[in-house]
Amino acid sequence: RYEGVEQGALAKAEGLTLGSNVSIRLPEKKGFSGLFEIEDTEIIGGLDHFAVPAAGANLGVYPTINDPHVNEVNQAYIDYETGVFTTRVGRQRIRLDNQRFIGSASWRQDELTFDGIKLGFTPTSVDELSVYAINKRNRGAGRMADVDSHDLLVNLSHRFVGSKLTGYYYQLKPDAAGAAPMQNLFSTGIQFTGQTRWQNMEVDYLLEGAKQEECRAATTHSASYAQAWAGVHSGSSVARVGYERM
Repeated sequence: RYEGVEQGALAKAEGLTLGSNVSIRLPEKKGFSGLFEIEDTEIIGGLDHFAVPAAGANLGVYPTINDPHVNEVNQAYIDYETGVFTTRVGRQRIRLDNQRFIGSASWRQDELTFDGIKLGFTPTSVDELSVYAINKRNRGAGRMADVDSHDLLVNLSHRFVGSKLTGYYYQLKPDAAGAAPMQNLFSTGIQFTGQTRWQNMEVDYLLEGAKQEECRAATTHSASYAQAWAGVHSGSSVARVGYERM
């Protein structure tokens, strides 16, 4: 991966990196299964002319490119499934809905993963509840960027014929000792997605609205979020029009 950034009076940042992942999946036995995965990011040709704020590297010299040298465990978890219940314990990748609020930030070499427990409940073939309790965020800029936390993620969905309705609540609370100043984020939203056919063409659409509240020290701010788009598929071509407000 090559990335170059020019920003104001700073010297041009350039980074050339090679990212790799190796994983081993444990076969299912009596409801148990698991996965172990390591990731590695290497600098190629010494081209690491960029700032990494979490590590304090090259600040004020180059713009930021958050792809430092990394070698670490990306995922390591045990799954247990029985009937309508599932459990996942350990370091895991979490991608919820369109990843607008919770995702893996996979465009960076060092992927965002989380340490915690997932509890899943699927009472019917069309209903699903996922609850995550997280105590650490392994962020995408090396170990120095990782954050101990007390996060709670709740995602509830129901599928209709050709559509899906999702409601969510995400509480992101870093440890006070690991965040200065402490920033707590509370996000609540609803999303509706679907597909249909119109004049022999496939049409897909999304409607979403959310509210986010930020609490930092003694100050509280709130903001609303809205997104809507519709797309038309014809053969191998897709045309979409959308609106997003943050």
